[in-house]
Amino acid sequence: MKLTEVFKYLVTITGGFPTILTAVGAFLFYTNLRDARKNAVDSASQEARKAVTAALEAPNIQQIIDDEVRKQTKAKVDAEIAATLGEQLHSFPHMISGLHGFPL
Repeated sequence: MKLTEVFKYLVTITGGFPTILTAVGAFLFYTNLRDARKNAVDSASQEARKAVTAALEAPNIQQIIDDEVRKQTKAKVDAEIAATLGEQLHSFPHMISGLHGFPL
């Protein structure tokens, strides 16, 4: 009986050791993987910030912004002029022809 108890003990130790070793390895792998993921996210964020900063500091970006502002402003000003002065401008030639007596 003594021999079977020794073998049972050896089987328990042999089975328990790999389980403990696997648990420790999984924990270490998880912590290293978590750190690697955090580093990857940080470096990607930093690279994205650099790219955006470089794009905004480019000399042509100000020109693009200025051109777009001019286009939008011109369209709005034209619409406002047409709305406020359009009717008056259409009647203007008739007013002039009536003053001088010459038909246009």
